[in-house]
Amino acid sequence: MTGAGGCAGGNGQTLQLIKNSPYEFHIVSGQTFISCVAVNQPLNIPTGLTAIAGSGGVALSWTDASNGSVTGFTVLKKVSGAYTSIGTVGSGTHIRG
Repeated sequence: MTGAGGCAGGNGQTLQLIKNSPYEFHIVSGQTFISCVAVNQPLNIPTGLTAIAGSGGVALSWTDASNGSVTGFTVLKKVSGAYTSIGTVGSGTHIRG
């Protein structure tokens, strides 16, 4: 890939890329269609995060959107200074801390 919007062909020509998503591009050259998809893509982030404050802390809940690729989530908290881990839990788990 040359620059942010080009793809170098085998004969040294530069082709203009059309961005479909952050990880997928395509090129149309005459009657030829070429699709480029990145192999190493980040996992989908959890969805539906809720936080409910209580007397003992905050209860968190979310939905795993990684299609089973993630086996645990590390939950961090910060009162002041640096973040600290309060635990690693599975999908859809409630954690209080």
